[in-house]
Amino acid sequence: VLFRSVKKNGVTAIAGGQSFDAQFLVSAIPLTNLKNIQIEGVESSQLKQALDSVRGAAVRKIIVVYDQPFWGDLPREGIFDPPCGMEIMENSDLEAKRYSLVVFLGGPAADKGMSKENMLLRLSSLLGSGALQPIGFHEQVWLGDEHLCGGYAVNRAPGSKFSMAIPSRLGDRIFIAGSDASREFPSYVEGALYGAEKAVAGIVKMQLRIDESMG
Repeated sequence: VLFRSVKKNGVTAIAGGQSFDAQFLVSAIPLTNLKNIQIEGVESSQLKQALDSVRGAAVRKIIVVYDQPFWGDLPREGIFDPPCGMEIMENSDLEAKRYSLVVFLGGPAADKGMSKENMLLRLSSLLGSGALQPIGFHEQVWLGDEHLCGGYAVNRAPGSKFSMAIPSRLGDRIFIAGSDASREFPSYVEGALYGAEKAVAGIVKMQLRIDESMG
């Protein structure tokens, strides 16, 4: 894939032997894939340096649902089993009275998997025996899928903290969006919406500037 920016005429994207021309281009490609795309005709060194700090990883996401938030004031966010690469976050919807925890498995734990029983035992060691009685247990596996190189798989990889900000714009016509590139809400739908909003605002601003220059 090739992005070619031509300042006066717009942007050309070339992929699969086909060429696509447009006034502007918005990329929401996962960052681990974006680093493999050739960009010409516009300064992109800052983007390339930032992408060099991004690493992908295998990740399993498990949502454990309970009928009561039994954990009270116990800590329930952060890495709680570093050797196994386990990270926990509370995911409850208090207004709807739906109480849940999200567990991420990375590294060897993601590759090998973990039984439901073992997972609940590890949670109970942190939160108490209430963890052993969920009313729901849902697992999502992000392993070896070429189209799922972004999202949690990027931001939860060891060493994946960005050394510098991902630029939201390259030149006047290429905009970088997507949840991966959001520093405010990385990996969340809010990040995707925020990135889209910034891209649209940038396009409107640039189009107004172009219209003004043309009299």
